[in-house]
Amino acid sequence: MSNIVNYNISVQQAPSPSALLQTGAIVSVGATTLTPYVAGTAGVVLGNNAQGSAFLTNAAALAALLAASKSISTMTWASGTVTVTTATPHGLLSSEANILLTLSGNTVTGGTAPAGYNGTFPCTVTGTSTFTYPYASNPGTLVTGGTMLIADEAQLQNQVNEYFTQAGGAQSSPVGIYVLELGDVNPSDGIALLNSFRANNPNLIYTFLLPNEWASDLAAATAFASMISAASTPNGQVYFYFNISNTTNLWTGKKSAVVCKNSPNYSGTESLAAALMAILLNYSPSLIHRVPQAAYSFLYGCTVYPSNSIDMAAMEANNINYAASGAEGGLSNVILKKGEYSDGNQLNYWYAIDWCDINGHIDLANAIINGSNNTLNPLYYTQQGINTLTAVLQRTVNRGVSFGLIGGAPVVNAIPYTTYTQANPNDYSQGIYNGLSVTFATQTGFLTISFSVVIATNTAQ
Repeated sequence: MSNIVNYNISVQQAPSPSALLQTGAIVSVGATTLTPYVAGTAGVVLGNNAQGSAFLTNAAALAALLAASKSISTMTWASGTVTVTTATPHGLLSSEANILLTLSGNTVTGGTAPAGYNGTFPCTVTGTSTFTYPYASNPGTLVTGGTMLIADEAQLQNQVNEYFTQAGGAQSSPVGIYVLELGDVNPSDGIALLNSFRANNPNLIYTFLLPNEWASDLAAATAFASMISAASTPNGQVYFYFNISNTTNLWTGKKSAVVCKNSPNYSGTESLAAALMAILLNYSPSLIHRVPQAAYSFLYGCTVYPSNSIDMAAMEANNINYAASGAEGGLSNVILKKGEYSDGNQLNYWYAIDWCDINGHIDLANAIINGSNNTLNPLYYTQQGINTLTAVLQRTVNRGVSFGLIGGAPVVNAIPYTTYTQANPNDYSQGIYNGLSVTFATQTGFLTISFSVVIATNTAQ
């Protein structure tokens, strides 16, 4: 006997979640053995050494990538210049000047210091095994040659260690990080390479942790400021984290900059900017991992900035992030003070906007693609189709509310089919509909609070 009612089942393909908000890279300038990124290269596959990057799941993984130190054969001083010869070719670029190199393990006789040749210096390559650097007085005669190491290697190691120290302190399974190798280049050339990487590979990396010297190099100041400004559009989904050594934020008002300052008492191996990037990349918005404000987050491996420092007012005024003590709340923890982009917005502000944009885009595109492959219930450009897409975007917004990203109960609005097509007749023939909109506020946290105490005067009863 045949059925009275038959039914058909169709399966909609669910979208894969975007990983962009958890994708960050630490920029290396010659500190690793990775093949440097080549300007103009498009279609970069992250984690591919041949295209300039590697993926780290823990701090120890960096050791296999670090450039090896080179043995020093001779060091001589003459007329304010030290000439260094390495035992084997040093591998430095011959076209570059002022490479920061760290020289250690050298001993001398007859000089003003037992190890006068040791330190970090801006060096200039003069041959495959030689380089020079300026030194005012004669350090003495070299007795034992030590080693030469690119100074950026120590910085990269500190950044990676700090990232995983922070991420591991708050997460049982921290999000990994990429190292993006640009080669042994000066700040101006490094900025140009990073701009090329981003232009040719858009929406690939959400946050970049930059070398400290990029923000302080005078020759690169214009290029650096231009990069920050160009990325600071409302829909620019890229952010640059870096440490500065002063209290003047030249990028105040620029949303793409996250400016940090290490404590003057720090150990020398810390990177507050790496800790902040770890906080953001390890957000995992869900019902059980709602997104809090970044300000006052616990910091791991960071030193408290002295509360009596004269720098404090300037850092507060210029949206510079720093480490503070949790003692005011009866805690011994080190906490993040500010937790802001350079435009003064809290870190979860633009993060929430980016989340909504990325996920709304995916969900709407997914609904349209699935509707184009559903022969039982196709998605047509009708009022019913507009209603379907409105409901899809509303679900995205509702998730943002549940995850602590969006405040209130925002409603997605849609211009009715008839109204829109009458006002835009050409759009209908081309399948274009630009009538969806939503207004919402992000969730922000308390940064300061005051309460008043009124003392009543005792009077006779």
